[in-house]
Amino acid sequence: MSEIIEFKRTQEFLGRNGVFQMSGLVVDRQGNSLYLAPVTSKGAIGRAYLLVPQEHVEEMADLMLRLVGKRTAV
Repeated sequence: MSEIIEFKRTQEFLGRNGVFQMSGLVVDRQGNSLYLAPVTSKGAIGRAYLLVPQEHVEEMADLMLRLVGKRTAV
C-alpha cells in the first residue's frame, strides 16, 4: 500500500529527460526496500525512484532529521 507525502511547495527532481517540478513523494515497500518516487506537479509519478534497503531506513531517517535540525547526533 503506497502513501503520498504532499509538499507545501514544489521542489525539483532530476529524471531521465531533465529537471522537473515535484509536488510530493510516493512512499511504498518493494521487497526488502523502501521505495521513494517523485510525484510531478501534474500529479503523475515521475520516471525516477530510490530503493533504500530496509536495514538502512532508520539510519536514513535519523540523518534527515539531523540535517534539518530536528534531532541531535548521539
